[in-house]
Amino acid sequence: KIRFTDVGHLLGSASIEVWLTEGDVSRKVVFSGDIGNKNQPLIKDPTYTKEADYVVMESTYGDRLHPESRTNYVEELAGVIQETLDAGGNLVIPSFAVGRTQEILFFIRKIKADNLVTGHGNFPVYVPNPESSVMIDSAAERVKQTKADFGIVFDTDVDRAGCILSDGRELNRNRLVAMISAVILENEPGAVIVTDSVTSAGLTKFIEAHGGKHIRFKRGYKNVINKQIEINKEGIDCPLAIETSGHAAFRENYYLDDGAYLVTKLIIKAALLKKSGGSLESFISDLEEPAEELERRFKIDLEDFKPYGEKVIADLKALAEERDGWQAEKINYEGIRINTDKDNGDGWFLLRMSVHDPILVLNLESNTAGGTEKMLADVTEFLKAYDKLN
Repeated sequence: KIRFTDVGHLLGSASIEVWLTEGDVSRKVVFSGDIGNKNQPLIKDPTYTKEADYVVMESTYGDRLHPESRTNYVEELAGVIQETLDAGGNLVIPSFAVGRTQEILFFIRKIKADNLVTGHGNFPVYVPNPESSVMIDSAAERVKQTKADFGIVFDTDVDRAGCILSDGRELNRNRLVAMISAVILENEPGAVIVTDSVTSAGLTKFIEAHGGKHIRFKRGYKNVINKQIEINKEGIDCPLAIETSGHAAFRENYYLDDGAYLVTKLIIKAALLKKSGGSLESFISDLEEPAEELERRFKIDLEDFKPYGEKVIADLKALAEERDGWQAEKINYEGIRINTDKDNGDGWFLLRMSVHDPILVLNLESNTAGGTEKMLADVTEFLKAYDKLN
C-alpha cells in the first residue's frame, strides 16, 4: 500500500508513505523531501505523517527550528526595496523558478497595492526570461540609452539566452539561431545545425547559404541535444543544437545546455568584427524574415489525450494531400508542417502536440501581411469537427 501526502513545499510536492509486509512482519516506511512552512500565501499547509517505523528524508535544515513568531516577509522585503531604490540601485533576487519566484511576485504585488514603497512610482519588476517581450524591450531601451555594443538577457539559471544588437534590435529566436550558426559555419563549413521544429523557412535558406545543413527536429531542448549527440555518434559533423527559446548546446562544450557559453561566443565574434570595422548586424543581413508570426493553442479535454491529438494531426495530413495550395513538408519530425502558396497564406503552419501538456499547438508564419490570419481561419475551420478540442 502506498499513499502520497501533501507536504506544502511547492506545487505537487509530496511525502510517500509505504506499508510493507513480508510474512508476519509489517513495517511502514516514509520517504520525503522538503516539508513546507505553515501559512504560506500560495501553497497549502503541510499534511504531517504521524507515525512510521522508518523515515528517509532530506535534512539540509534538520538542525534548525522555525521561529515562534512568523517573519513579516512583505514588510521586510518592502524595506529592502525602498532602501535599494532610494540609493539608485537595482535589486537582484535569486529565486527558484518553481514556487519561490511566484511567492516573491505575490509579495511584491502586495507591496505595490499597499504603497509600501514610496517615491518610485510603479517600479518595474522583471522575471528573467529571454522570450519575454517586456524584458527584451527593457533591455533594448537600455542598450540604446547607454550606446552599448551588445545587450544580454538570461533566464534564471542561465541555460537560455537572448541578446540585443547595438541598434536595439532583438537578437532572438530565428535571428539568434542564424547568428550563432553563421559563426560556427565560418570554421566548420558543411556542418549540421540541429534546431527545434518551429524555425522559419528563411532560416533553412540562411544556413544552407552559409554552407551548412539544417535539421529541423522537435521542440524540447533535450530532444535537439539528443539528436545532436546521435548525429555525431554516426560520424557526422554537428557542432550545434539550439532551440528558438535560447537553449543551446555545443559539442565542444560537452553538449551542455549553456546560455553563457552561447553568449560568450557571440561577444568574441562582436569584438573581432568591431576591430575590423564590421558588426554583428551585418552578419545576418541576408536572413529572410517573415512578415508575420502567430501561435495558437487548443486544449484537448480528455484524460487519454495523446491518441486523440495524433488522430487530429493524421487527419490534417490527409487533408493536405488533397487540398490545392497546401504542401506537406517532406522531411518533418514533429506533427504536420504544411507550406502554403500565396493564395492560401504565403507561408507555413505546424500543428503539433505540446511537449508536456494535453494541448495541440499551432505555429504559423507568413511572408505577407494577413497571411497568418488566412491560414488560422482555414485550420480553425478544419478543427471544428473535433469536439474534444477547446
